[in-house]
Amino acid sequence: LAHLGRSLADDLDRAGQGHPQHGIAVQIRPRPPLGESQGLLGRLDPVSESRSDGTTVIRSAQPLPPYRARLTDHLHEWAAAAPDRVFLAERRADRAWRRLTYAQASREVTALAGGLLGHDLSPDRPVAILGGNDIEHALLALAAMEVGIPYCPVSPAYSLVSRDFGKLRDAFALLTPGLVFVPDGVPFAAAVEAVASAGTVRFATRRGEA
Repeated sequence: LAHLGRSLADDLDRAGQGHPQHGIAVQIRPRPPLGESQGLLGRLDPVSESRSDGTTVIRSAQPLPPYRARLTDHLHEWAAAAPDRVFLAERRADRAWRRLTYAQASREVTALAGGLLGHDLSPDRPVAILGGNDIEHALLALAAMEVGIPYCPVSPAYSLVSRDFGKLRDAFALLTPGLVFVPDGVPFAAAVEAVASAGTVRFATRRGEA
C-alpha cells in the first residue's frame, strides 16, 4: 500500500506538471488562504476568539445575507416556477412509481399545515413521526415547518421491533408529543397505545386501529 501510495503521488505530481500518466490528467492548484475561500457559503473571513476557559470561538466577520423566513418558501417558489416538475417519488407496493410534483406538494403541505394548527400543537406538544422515509413523512414534516411546529422522526424499530417499547417510552417522555403520525395503524397500534397519552392525537395514513 505504501508503494502504491508513493506511485500515485508521483503520477499526480507528474500530471500536475503536464505529464499525465495512464490517460489521466490532473491539474493541481494551491489551496487559497482560508479567508479567501469563495465556496457556496461565500467568503469565510473567520475571526477567532480564545477565551480564558480554553474555548476557541470562530465566527465569520461577514454579515448574514437575507434569507427566507421559512424553508418551505422554496417549495412554494418552485411550485410557481416549475409546477409540473417531480418533487417527490417513491415505489408503491406494486413497484409502480408514485410521483408528486412541486405544485401538488405545495397544495398538500398547505392543507396539512392548516390542519396542524387546529390541534393546539407547540414546542411543548410537537409532532412525532413514527414511520420510515416516505412521501407522507416528508409532507407532514414540511407542513410542520410551514407553521413553526417542531417535529421529531422516531425510528420505526422502537415501535415494530421492541417488545417493551422502552426507547419509544423514553422518547415520548422527552418529547410530550401532541400528535403522533404512523403510516399504518395496525402494526403501530400496540406501541402507540402503550406510550401515547390520552390527549395525544393519533393519525395514520392507513387507518387500522391507530
